[in-house]
Amino acid sequence: MLNLGSLTEKKVEDSEHLNLSSPLHYNGHFFKSESGEMGETCDSDADCSERYYVCGISEENVCGHKAVFPLDFVEGVGVMTFAMVMALCTVAGIGGGGIAVSLVIAFFNFQTKSAVAISSFSILMCTLMRYIYNFRTKHPEKPTMNLLDYSLAAVMMPTTLAGSQIGSLVLKTFPALYIQLMLTLLLCLLSWQSFNKAYQLY
Repeated sequence: MLNLGSLTEKKVEDSEHLNLSSPLHYNGHFFKSESGEMGETCDSDADCSERYYVCGISEENVCGHKAVFPLDFVEGVGVMTFAMVMALCTVAGIGGGGIAVSLVIAFFNFQTKSAVAISSFSILMCTLMRYIYNFRTKHPEKPTMNLLDYSLAAVMMPTTLAGSQIGSLVLKTFPALYIQLMLTLLLCLLSWQSFNKAYQLY
């Protein structure tokens, strides 16, 4: 017969070895952070079942994603693929956030919320580089004017900032599974719209 008392004592013993001063919530063999992401409790790297996760890297006795280096073969391929995709998205004038999140999860095994954060930072860097590159480029039909349309940017920025704030609240409020479902549905919708547009053009 299963001894529930011994299981409870085992959980208490496990929790005594962990650093409970951080904003984490203990739940059996897992910790849940304030961001909603889960982490396995561990004593060594062998206790971490997820690929690229090691014990105690961010929280004591909790599995966390490994550092950037050293890279293995799959991560190296992921870095090159990610760089090429983001370069194409920058040339095309789109952010590429949905594709970036998928690549980060697939190649580097980050959790959804971490992948969204990495994607947002990569888009920021790509946008900054594109702005610096086009800063002195002149308009092809108006040599005295800059290629960058600052009036359009002034119109778009308020809604862009509002959307970013709403997205931040959604990311913090909803569990990672719901975020992933919403991103999947959005990516499917954008893919369908792109296919229809390509069909109309050609």
